[in-house]
Amino acid sequence: FIFKTDKSGNILHQQMGNYPNFTGWLNYNLLENFEGNGYLLFSQYQVGKFVPLALNINPDLSVKSSGHIKLPDSLQFGNLTTSMWDYYDVTKFNDKIVFIARAGLDPEDFYLTKIDTNGNILEMVLDEGEHEYYLHGGINTLDYKNDHIYVSYQDSGRSGVDFPSYTNKIIVRKADTSLNILWEKRLGWDAYYWHSDIYAIDDGGCLVLASVYDADTMFYQNDIVLFKLDSNGNVTGTHRIEDAGGQSLRTYPNPGEDYFNLDMPIGKGTLQVFNQNGQLLFKQPLTKGRNKIDMKPYASGIYYLRLTNEQNRNVGAGKWIKR
Repeated sequence: FIFKTDKSGNILHQQMGNYPNFTGWLNYNLLENFEGNGYLLFSQYQVGKFVPLALNINPDLSVKSSGHIKLPDSLQFGNLTTSMWDYYDVTKFNDKIVFIARAGLDPEDFYLTKIDTNGNILEMVLDEGEHEYYLHGGINTLDYKNDHIYVSYQDSGRSGVDFPSYTNKIIVRKADTSLNILWEKRLGWDAYYWHSDIYAIDDGGCLVLASVYDADTMFYQNDIVLFKLDSNGNVTGTHRIEDAGGQSLRTYPNPGEDYFNLDMPIGKGTLQVFNQNGQLLFKQPLTKGRNKIDMKPYASGIYYLRLTNEQNRNVGAGKWIKR
């Protein structure tokens, strides 16, 4: 499914279903093409096996007559061969070069490849991992700024586990455009992270976004966490967004001053109140009906609310503003 909208969100064009001889599978990468008159859709072309390519499409999302740009379906490093059919991500550096980042088939292998518009390999780097962890979700996003490239991915710690009791990490690497790795930083080990994304910013650093497993509930629940890294890879800020995944809680008055009322939607539960930095301020047991929450000790600002039931599962979320 591809949708093109105007600035107001009105759909101008849409493509649903397969392009001829083109299968989407696991990757969803769409870039403006090199000529500025269309787009490149990166995915796999199924001809007995999955072969990665970029499909040239027009501004109206129809296929250009120039068709496909073939990408290398496997890369050889000495006696090591890696397939590119699995997770990978791309970014366009200039009018002639594409960078591709992807996970390897062995534990923590990392590949970064620089190709031209004909799919010829210009440079490539392989970094073999030192831990027995497999990547989960592969490379999520590669971006560049000031001739530097940022790559992030997270390891699974263990394959095929939905409710992990262990922790894992997000690996962030910075490279130059010749694929020299400038530094590597590892974030986490305090939770289970899922699907990271990265964005290079003007000060030479980057923002890293990830889902993080909510160990409080041991349920299908993820929060969102943001990391700010400077140009040397130092973490200069973090922010965690608690996502209760339940119904919206009714609070009033909102905005308010010294207190707010909450209409309890279940029999018994516990309200958790967080500040704007994601820090838990207090917990308060609640019963069905109207409950009054005292906020006198706290400064003006935005507060996030999470309601859990007696089984410690999230059943509601909300936001309250103190004047």
